[in-house]
This record gives sequence, structure tokens and C-alpha cells, in this order.
Amino acid sequence: MHHDIRVQRPGSAQWVPAPPDWVAAYLHYKAKPTYSPEAPSNYENRFLVYREDNNCYMPTRIQCSDTGDVHAIMDCADVKVFLQDADPVDWYPARNYQVWAFRDFIYDVARPERKFYASKYSSHLFFQRGSSNRNVTDIDIDGLPPNIIFSISRNENGSVYYERNDARGTRVRICDHEGARSGFRGFYNRITMDPGMIVTQSPAQAPQFQQSNAPYASPTIPEIVLAVASQPMPYYTASSVLELPPSISTIKTNVEDDQCIMCYENAKNLTFSPCAHTIVCSECYSKLMKPRECPVCKQAIASLHS
Repeated sequence: MHHDIRVQRPGSAQWVPAPPDWVAAYLHYKAKPTYSPEAPSNYENRFLVYREDNNCYMPTRIQCSDTGDVHAIMDCADVKVFLQDADPVDWYPARNYQVWAFRDFIYDVARPERKFYASKYSSHLFFQRGSSNRNVTDIDIDGLPPNIIFSISRNENGSVYYERNDARGTRVRICDHEGARSGFRGFYNRITMDPGMIVTQSPAQAPQFQQSNAPYASPTIPEIVLAVASQPMPYYTASSVLELPPSISTIKTNVEDDQCIMCYENAKNLTFSPCAHTIVCSECYSKLMKPRECPVCKQAIASLHS
């Protein structure tokens, strides 16, 4: 894996390549198992590398034992974004301007709730709602086209996302900690990516099983058609959605425990019946691969409630 480990010059916004022994100390810190608890790493009794508050979403520091000096340190080649509109859905390396803004936001001593960013020479006509020329940070990277505009914020647990400058204000997670990324990826997989079985109405003739040529979630997994002749059932598929409760509406939240697992922007507002699990918002429910089966307990969903 390529690394670009940099430290911040004291009293400056400038980031420079870390000295070799600092790099070794930082790599020693990163070499711990992915799912191990966040904890400081002592390297040869010379350097202590740690995340503030032992929180995987907080800045990383390196402390020199001989002087006691503490410096900001970061692997700029290990910042990734979680793209739900990519194929496959996964963590991908962040673009250089996203890395720049993420670093600026994470290491801002003022701990702002939200910051707006724009490439140089961007027009105020393109700024997101709620931003202005006075509170937008210029991305200090030459050669970027104008009007690259977005914001970065935190959820209440510290996880970070950037918000695109599009009509919906799409939120995208951004992270430089492999353990946090793996944990979120696994949870997302478990909730959304379990392929379903298609069930069709029984034909009039005797029960039979046949293999369909219809497209499926994976070309290597044949679609299975189940027919039950004894008790004809109404037609439905595991991918067909149920009717939403009337007059249901979404609200945005920054409380991660309350957020929809699909968009992590809206509050969860749908309860599956009869299992009573609540994991998604009404806007994202239809994106589940099996909207008639609860992804948590695998029980069939009979109806939706707000």
C-alpha cells in the first residue's frame, strides 16, 4: 500500500513529509489488527502515536519522548469515501481536494460543526444554501477547476461526512481509519446486500421447480422460481416494495443512532411489522434488495408503520 505520511509544521497550516523515524512509528501504530480497540502505540519508547480521546474519528498525534512535543500526523494516502452510487458500493480513495478539506476539517482546533469548501475562483452563484463568500474555505490546490463546492460535517459520534453541492445535498462518509471503515462496510453489507429469492404466483398445473433465465443480482447465481400449486398465492417478488404509510415525511438528523442506514442523513421513520425493527427512512426503503424481508432478523415484512 502506498503511504503519504505527513506532519504539520508547528504554528503553520503547512504539511510536510514526516521524517523516517516518525514514519516508522506511525506505521507501527497502523499495523495493529483492524478491529482492535483504539489505543496509543508506543514505538521504541521514543514516540507515542495516538488518536485524541482514543476515538477513531479524531485527529492523530505523535509525541516525541525526548522533548514532549506533540505534532499532528496523518497518512494522506489513506483517506477514503464510501460511495453508494458506485459499482460495487465500497470505500474508494478520496480525491486530492477531498483529502485536503478532510485534513483541514479534522485538524481545525476550533472543532467547527460544519465547514464549506470551494476550489479557487468559484462563483458565489454555485455555493450551497447556507454558505457565503465569507465562510467558505478556499481549497489550496492549484489546477482545480472552479466551482468544486461541498461541505464537511460530523455526526454526534464524531464520524465525518462531506455533503455534495447537488440538489439533494447528498452525504458521503469520509474516513482515514481502516477499522471504522471495515465496521461500517460490514454493517452496510449485512443490512442491504443480501440477495433475495424471487417468489411468483403458482401456475394452474401441478407444482414444479424450474430455472429461470431472468437477470438476477449476480450472473453466477440462477434465479429460482418457486411454485406452490396447492395454495395459490398473490403475485409478489422479494424486490417489490410495500405501500408506505400515508402522509409520511422525512427529517434530517445528525444523531448517528437515529440515522437511516442507507443515506445516514434522514432519521429512520419506518417500522417493519411484525418484527418491529426500524433501520431505514421512507425515501430509502425501496433501495433495499429485499424490501419484503427484514435485513436484521430475516422475518417477512407484512406492513410498514411510521
